[in-house]
Amino acid sequence: MTARRGMPRRGARLLLIAALLASCGGPLPSASQPSATTTPDPSIAASQAARLVAQRFVANWHARRYERMVDLVAPADRERYGEDALPDLLRRFDELAGVTWVVAEAGTPIESSLPPDPGSMGPVPALEVPISLAFETDLFGRVAFRRMLALTLGEDGWEARWRPGLLFPQLGDDDTLV
Repeated sequence: MTARRGMPRRGARLLLIAALLASCGGPLPSASQPSATTTPDPSIAASQAARLVAQRFVANWHARRYERMVDLVAPADRERYGEDALPDLLRRFDELAGVTWVVAEAGTPIESSLPPDPGSMGPVPALEVPISLAFETDLFGRVAFRRMLALTLGEDGWEARWRPGLLFPQLGDDDTLV
């Protein structure tokens, strides 16, 4: 009689263990379930990469490392204005206004397009990043403004598009402060 009584208990124990093991394992992966690793959205990755370039651009402006800003500028703009045009313009502004410090910040990129460079066809896909600049000056006191820094995708990644109007909208592409 004890042998018969032991069999149902053993069967119940096995069922209990099987149920516990089944509940611990979770569902088996299937084709209909989403993957835990998702492919990143390319537009988000592009926006993040462009924002990083814009942040480096304004950080160099803040630190007055103007030559490093030039390194982030598109080759077409460096060729058009020359390697020294951007540092010269910004240093000249510093001298004329008596700039004592600069605060610069980059915002979130916005999809845009630019007119083509000479020799290119059609509009150029771009991202524009709002930048906030504040200067403390001896001549004018505190001067703050917002501009849009355009970035285009070049051979080595995102590149800032320099125009003198980024500092002063009244400056044309061929104007200087001298």
